[in-house]
Amino acid sequence: MKSVRIGVTCYNSAFGQAKRSLSSSSKTNLGVIDVLPEVKEALNSKTPVVALESTIITHGMPYPSNLETALDVEDIVRKQGAVPATIGVIDGRVKVGLKREELERLAQPASPERPVVKISRRDFPFVLSKKMDGGTTVAGTVLVAEKVGIKVFVTGGIGGVHRDVETSMDISADLMEMSRSSVTVVSSGIKSILDIGRTLEYLETLGVCVVTMGDSNRFPAFYTRESGHQSPYHVKNVDEAAELISSLHTLKMNSGVLLAVPVPLEAEQIDFASMEEVISQCLRDCEEQGIKGKAVTPFVLERVSKLTKGKSLETNIALIKNNALVGSRVATKLEALLSSSEHVEHVNSMPQAVGQSSLKHVSSSKASLTSSSTQQPLVIGGSNLDCVVIATDSLKKDNALSAGSVRHMGGGVARNMAEALSRLGCHPCLLSAVGNDNIGQLLLQLTPPTVDCSRIKMEDTNSASCVVVIDNTGENVLLVGDMSIHNRLNKQYISNNFDKLKNSSIVVMDGNVPDDTMEFVINESYYHGKPVWFEPTDIVTANKAFKSEAWKKLRFTSPNFKELQEISIATGLASATSKFESMTRDEIIDASFKMAALLAEHIETVMVTLGQHGVMMVGRESATSTITGRYYSLSSDLRLDIASVSGAGDCCAAGYIRGWLTGLPESSCMSLAFASAVDSLHCFDTVPKQFTTEPQDIAKHMKLTLITS
Repeated sequence: MKSVRIGVTCYNSAFGQAKRSLSSSSKTNLGVIDVLPEVKEALNSKTPVVALESTIITHGMPYPSNLETALDVEDIVRKQGAVPATIGVIDGRVKVGLKREELERLAQPASPERPVVKISRRDFPFVLSKKMDGGTTVAGTVLVAEKVGIKVFVTGGIGGVHRDVETSMDISADLMEMSRSSVTVVSSGIKSILDIGRTLEYLETLGVCVVTMGDSNRFPAFYTRESGHQSPYHVKNVDEAAELISSLHTLKMNSGVLLAVPVPLEAEQIDFASMEEVISQCLRDCEEQGIKGKAVTPFVLERVSKLTKGKSLETNIALIKNNALVGSRVATKLEALLSSSEHVEHVNSMPQAVGQSSLKHVSSSKASLTSSSTQQPLVIGGSNLDCVVIATDSLKKDNALSAGSVRHMGGGVARNMAEALSRLGCHPCLLSAVGNDNIGQLLLQLTPPTVDCSRIKMEDTNSASCVVVIDNTGENVLLVGDMSIHNRLNKQYISNNFDKLKNSSIVVMDGNVPDDTMEFVINESYYHGKPVWFEPTDIVTANKAFKSEAWKKLRFTSPNFKELQEISIATGLASATSKFESMTRDEIIDASFKMAALLAEHIETVMVTLGQHGVMMVGRESATSTITGRYYSLSSDLRLDIASVSGAGDCCAAGYIRGWLTGLPESSCMSLAFASAVDSLHCFDTVPKQFTTEPQDIAKHMKLTLITS
């Protein structure tokens, strides 16, 4: 093992840089995304923004028509009062808004020395790691637009189900991406070379709202106004389209709309039957030449252009310009609707999740980390009433009375984390179970109104309760609890609240959840693209999520050292090591990294909490694929007046999650995590009523050691 000491000053710099560069509209970690200042300003000021794809530049049209069209389309968007944001990849950086020289660079024909990749969801990791250039497909563009908060995306035609799907199983990723992103795609339907009927059926299965704009619900076929198919719905004009899309955002459905705009009548140069003959010939040519996968569409489009003597290219240019006109008008109207007094009134009537003091805790720059309705974690697990016995002197034996105090407070890891997240500015929903008894009612009263408790399961049984004994040093020395009610958190209960999972920003689950429910939650979250954070809770429940292969789909887990040992044994990745209490600090650090590194072969980030020794973060470096450990510790000159350690780990994890949801780099997430834990240590409540310690102040005392195998 080799380690490198990093100077403490990097934290103040990293946190400051994050505050300067992160807009309030950011929805994720933007470490590899560069948002053009014009676009960033528009998003912050609620000016309508229209996303534009770049494969139409890199793979859809020949040079120089591709560049001329791209510039014309951006000009059309601007003339309608919106801001264009052409999305592409330059040197492994995702660009939201391309400069003129970047557009020219992507428009130039690719070469072996300078390949240009067609980028869908699956291609981002490779292209970014290799610092390559690329044009984003509909799927790739929708993915990025969703991350930065752009609501409307304009393209020519979307991908879909290929005509030979029975043998090729070729279905475009565009469809799945539209089903999990609240982005409206404005296009002239589905590319004519595809099976339009099957594509419409598949969109229905995925829950994507398909609507034609015009005088009927006839679905267009890209180059032609008719396809022989119909949309489920149609809207007559821009106003009706914007009203429909506004409803989507009000419901927070987390799925998109396909707004099909027929090619203008004057631009339609080829009838449907003639185009079908041309496409059939092109597909035969494609099969004969053995062209497959994502190379099919560019090849066929080029062949169609040749066989139609350029008419298809002219139609393509005309329809994309018309879509830009319609899309930018829809975006402008939509932004006005969402900013209307009715919408503001609705938002203001919702419970506010954070007060001034919490905002100050998150960051002294309120513009960088603010409460956001998009930050809606779903927290699943235990709620219990803690009876906390705190000894004020050494605990006596032989039934002798020990002096101390007794307090009752809300507990349960899931409940604690939901409360902490809400006090840090998120809007969590808690899925848990309490009894129809006095304890159950008290638990609901103790949980702040900023936590959505509307889906908590009420059962005719005892609520969970736990006796916690804390000695005069602040350490937990005994835990006794009745947690049987948590067995009611079954798969059916999760299924009944599936809308909360699909609309969440992250799923946080504790070890109180039954084994089969854990597996169900992990698999369903993974399928719907929702990251899962597993908090093991204690050494008894730590291994529950690791009894099936589902654990390999976790994004985060946060065990302490003893829980990590239990997980390592359960997975068969490592055997038991020495007891924590008998190990030196260096031995603990070394053992933590070795055990966590084995989990990190599958889990993106493993957070190992080491009590007074700090936190070990283990994961894979995206650039080198090397698994590294980042050991964070606090210097001894930071004074900690410990009242109770109960809840400190929960608050630490909640602080990190809050920073991650906001898009902060890991170092700043850790500053926030430590600050949250310090506030918890300073009070007897598991979660403090207010978080007041500044992350910037903690960063001054934080040290980092990088560890590689």
